[in-house]
Amino acid sequence: AVTSPPCGQCRQLLKELHRSENLEILVAKSGAKSISLEELLPHGFGPKDMDQSSALGVPVDNTLSFLEGQHADDHLAALALESANRAYAPYSCCPSGVALLLASGE
Repeated sequence: AVTSPPCGQCRQLLKELHRSENLEILVAKSGAKSISLEELLPHGFGPKDMDQSSALGVPVDNTLSFLEGQHADDHLAALALESANRAYAPYSCCPSGVALLLASGE
C-alpha cells in the first residue's frame, strides 16, 4: 500500500520484478483502490519483451569464472566474482560485480 501512485522510476523497477503482471498496488489517495501495474505503466517494457527468462528478485548464476591461474588467492577478487555471478543484467547481458576493502580491513 502506498499513499500516492509510484513515480515513473519506481514503476519501471516494479516492472522488472518476477511475475510483475500479477502485481496490484493499493493507493490510499484513490480511496484505497487497487491498481494493476499495467494501469500505472501501460505499454511497459521489461525483461520478457527481450525474451529474457530472468527477473529482478530471482536468483541467477551467470557461471562466470576466472581464467586458470588468475586471482587464485585473491579473496577480494573472489567476492567480486561472486557478486558478478549474482548480477541481474537482462538488457546488457554483461553482468558485473564489485567488492570493496575498507581502510579498517572490513
